[in-house]
Amino acid sequence: MKGLLIFLTIVVLICLVPLGCRVRIDQGTILRVFIGPFHMQILPKKEGAKPKKEEKPKEKKPKKPKKPKKPKKTGEEKPKKKFKLSDLSYFMPMIRTALRAVGSLRRSVVLQRMMIHVTYGAKDAASKGINYGRAWAAIGILTPPLESVFRIRKRDLQALFDPDAEGFSLEMDLQARLLLGQILWIGLYYGVSILVQFLRFQRTKKGGKPEKQENENPQSPEG
Repeated sequence: MKGLLIFLTIVVLICLVPLGCRVRIDQGTILRVFIGPFHMQILPKKEGAKPKKEEKPKEKKPKKPKKPKKPKKTGEEKPKKKFKLSDLSYFMPMIRTALRAVGSLRRSVVLQRMMIHVTYGAKDAASKGINYGRAWAAIGILTPPLESVFRIRKRDLQALFDPDAEGFSLEMDLQARLLLGQILWIGLYYGVSILVQFLRFQRTKKGGKPEKQENENPQSPEG
């Protein structure tokens, strides 16, 4: 009994491991990925890597001429089966299920923080008002795609005036997060459905009668 409780505790802890990434744009792009407490920077790559030592070219020894192999006697070659467009219809249920899995994974991702700051400058009061409207127009263009794709916890949207700025500048910080258990559950839920559909396709391909697609449209695991 204790062994089962320990096993279940370990499984729960693994499922609660957070995964995510952080993208920051400010005079450059910074991309960091984290798995639990471990962080790794993808962009920009850290400098200071040790240069590889130049390897001396090895002298190649002259190869001995190989004896020609005798051709093996082969029977009649079986004609290869060509892929037909009609076979694509059998893959459609699997493709639709895979797309639903991607949609469920997308809905599982949460933006913990969406920060978009547009800084603008102006020479006079008239251009200041025009640039203020342009700055908010830029924010209005950037936010709808993110809001339609992800769930957002915290928003920080600002148009900032800088009297020393000559034009516009963008500062963006996005922090996405999901749990390892969500990925495992979605993979298991849709993976079983795709496996069943693939086995059904194999039976049909061998000459059996096509079966009814009972699990062609599985419901989302999110309910």
